[in-house]
Amino acid sequence: MKKVSLKLILLLVFTTTYCFSQTEEKDNSILGYVNFGINHNIGVGDNIISKNFDGRTGFNVGFGMNVYKKIIAGVDYSLFYNTIKDKSLVGQYSRSNVSFFQFQVGYYLSLSNTLKLIPRFGIGPIEYNNQKANIKFNDTGTGIAILPEINYIISDNFAIYLAPTYRRDFMQTEAPEEVRDFFRKVNYFQFRFGINLFF
Repeated sequence: MKKVSLKLILLLVFTTTYCFSQTEEKDNSILGYVNFGINHNIGVGDNIISKNFDGRTGFNVGFGMNVYKKIIAGVDYSLFYNTIKDKSLVGQYSRSNVSFFQFQVGYYLSLSNTLKLIPRFGIGPIEYNNQKANIKFNDTGTGIAILPEINYIISDNFAIYLAPTYRRDFMQTEAPEEVRDFFRKVNYFQFRFGINLFF
């Protein structure tokens, strides 16, 4: 009886260890990803996006590589489209499309066989492309982003992701001092939904 119990214990330990090692091997085998998604943006506080942009929906694409163990480094491009509610606040232009190219660093974390977390931090140049009839001009600045991306794994190479992202834009827009922060310090949440292709 003791021999049988010992064999069962050893079998259980071996099976558990094997399954764990297989899971770790599977996670570590991910070299990188390419993702595609849509985004919707909600301004926070008293700024141009929250008060005067309408629409605020766009797309994003990204690419990342596993550079050391599960540390991820990559790039991301996002764009969202807006119409202007009150033209008198912004100098009469009617549309403004916000583009953001960011360099990202993050970490790949396995929560279960079907849930993977890739929290990332991004920073890079941002541009508000403003249009007024046939006239186009840009406001530029630097943006930062915090992206806690959760992935639902469909297969080894395919996942659906959701990323509630916080963004802060530090713009260089020329404006009177009394309204400067309205244009220059822009806080908002960007909700992303899309697909990840792992390789």
